[in-house]
Amino acid sequence: MNIQLILIRPFGLLYLLFTGLAFGQDSNTVQLEPLIKEALLNNPGLASIQFEAEAAQHQIAPAGAYEDPIFGFEAMSYPRDTLSSREFGMTGNRMSLTQAIPFPGKKTQLQKVATEMYESKHFRYQSARLELIRVLKLTYFDLYFAYKTRDILMEQQGVVRQLIPIARSRYTLGKISQAAVLGLQVEEADLLDQMLKSDREIAVNVGNLNHILGREQHHALGGKPILPSKTKLNFEKITEERITKAVLKKSPNLNSYNSEVESSKAQLSYAKLNYFPNFEFNAAYTQRNPNPGDRGVDFVSAGIGISLPIWAINKQSKEIKAARAEQSRAQATLQEERLHQRHLVHTLYAELEEAAKRVKLYSGGLLPLAQQSVTSAQSAFLTGQFEYASLLDLIRKRFGVELAFAKALTQYESKIVELEALSGVSLEELENDSSK
Repeated sequence: MNIQLILIRPFGLLYLLFTGLAFGQDSNTVQLEPLIKEALLNNPGLASIQFEAEAAQHQIAPAGAYEDPIFGFEAMSYPRDTLSSREFGMTGNRMSLTQAIPFPGKKTQLQKVATEMYESKHFRYQSARLELIRVLKLTYFDLYFAYKTRDILMEQQGVVRQLIPIARSRYTLGKISQAAVLGLQVEEADLLDQMLKSDREIAVNVGNLNHILGREQHHALGGKPILPSKTKLNFEKITEERITKAVLKKSPNLNSYNSEVESSKAQLSYAKLNYFPNFEFNAAYTQRNPNPGDRGVDFVSAGIGISLPIWAINKQSKEIKAARAEQSRAQATLQEERLHQRHLVHTLYAELEEAAKRVKLYSGGLLPLAQQSVTSAQSAFLTGQFEYASLLDLIRKRFGVELAFAKALTQYESKIVELEALSGVSLEELENDSSK
C-alpha cells in the first residue's frame, strides 16, 4: 500500500508540473490606460511644466506692446508768498502725456523671442508628457514582472514542497540518501528567500506607481498588472532608419531645442536693432489765468526725444556678441541632442531586436523543450533510473526558462515603449505608414 502511494504521488506531482498550476494567483487586474489618464491628470511635476508653458504663452502679447504712456501734472511758477495764479504770466497748470516708442522692428523681434520661448516650453511639456507615460509604462511592466516572478516561484515552491514528503518516504524505504531530503528542504528555503525579494520588488514598484500617479499615500492597486498582448512588428518595415527619421522630425525634445535656436536668432536681430535710437513723444497743455498785462491764454506744446547710442562700443556691441554666443550655444545644444537621439534609437532598436529574438527562441523552442524534458524524465524517475537531484535540476531549468520568457516579453514591450516615447508616434503607425 505504501509503495502504491509513493508511486501515485509522483504522478500527481508531474500532473501539476505539466498543467502549470499557478499558486496564489489574483483574478483582479489593473489596467494600464486608467493609470495613464490618472497620471496625466494628477502628476504635479507635469502640471508644473504645463503652467510654465502657459505663463510663457501669456508673455507673448506684452513683449510686443508699447510701454504705458505717462501722464504728468505740474503746478508751474506759483509765487511763494501768495500762491496766486493771477500775478505772473508764467504761472499755470501744465498737463502732459509722454509715450516711448522704440525703433521700428524692435518690438516685433522681442515678440518673436517670446513666441519661440513659448514654443520651446510647449514642446518641453509635450516631451515631459511622453516621458511620464514612458516611466509609468516601464514601472507597470516592472511590477508585472515582479508579480510574475513571485507566481513562478510559488509554483516552483509548490512542486518542491510536494517532493519533500515523497523523498522522506523513499528515504524511510532506503531508496534515497538523507542528503537528497535535506537538499529539497534547502531548495524550498532558497525559494522562500527569492519570494521575499519578489515581495520587496512588488512593494517598491507599487510605491513608484503611486508616486508617478501623484498620490500622497501609497495605496494598494487592487490587483495585478497584465502585460498587453505581444505587439507584432515587421522589422523589414520598421527599420532603424525609419524610426530615426520619425524621431528627428517629430521629437518634442528636438523641437524644443529648435525653438530655442529660433529664439536666439530673434534675440540677435533685436540686439542689432539696438544700434538705432528709440523715441519719446510728448504733448502738453498749460492752463493759465489772466493777470495784469497778460490775457492768460493757454499754452500747448509738443516734443520728441531721441536716444543716442553713444556708448555702443561698450553696450550694444557687447550685447550683439552675447546674442551670437547664445545662438551658437543653442545650435550646439540642438546638434548634441540630435546625435543623442540617433544614439538612443540605435541602442534601443538593437535591444528591441534582441528581445524579439529571445521571445521567439523561448516560445518556439526552449519553453516547450524545458517542459518536454521533465515529461521524458517521468518514466525514468518512477523506475528508479532518475535521481531526485536530476529531476530537481530539470524543475529549476523549466521554471528558469519560464522566468526568462516573461523577462524577454517584458523587455520587448519596454523597448517599444521607449522608442515610441522619443517621437510620440507608435511603431505600429510607422509600420502602417510604410505600407501606404
